[in-house]
Amino acid sequence: MTKFSPVTSDILQQLEEIVGSKGLSTLSQDLEKYSKDESLEPPHAPEVIVHPKTTSEISAIMKLASTYNISVTPQGSRTGLSGGAHPIYGGIVLSLNS
Repeated sequence: MTKFSPVTSDILQQLEEIVGSKGLSTLSQDLEKYSKDESLEPPHAPEVIVHPKTTSEISAIMKLASTYNISVTPQGSRTGLSGGAHPIYGGIVLSLNS
């Protein structure tokens, strides 16, 4: 299994610089919401959810995650039945639901 690094306060600050304070969340109710899809798989909580608005923001998030070896799980509307939207390694949920 791949070992990923945790999302630190420094990483959260850098993510906020990318997407703004309204573009990310670490609230427990949001982490719970984004921890699952419509499958019967058990939930896996992410450490942060980011809501990028541009491809440049997505690129910057992915570069940051790659630099620090942080797991990224892209999510749309979380209606899948296969568990593919579960952030099984924690890390960042990249919300692509507009």
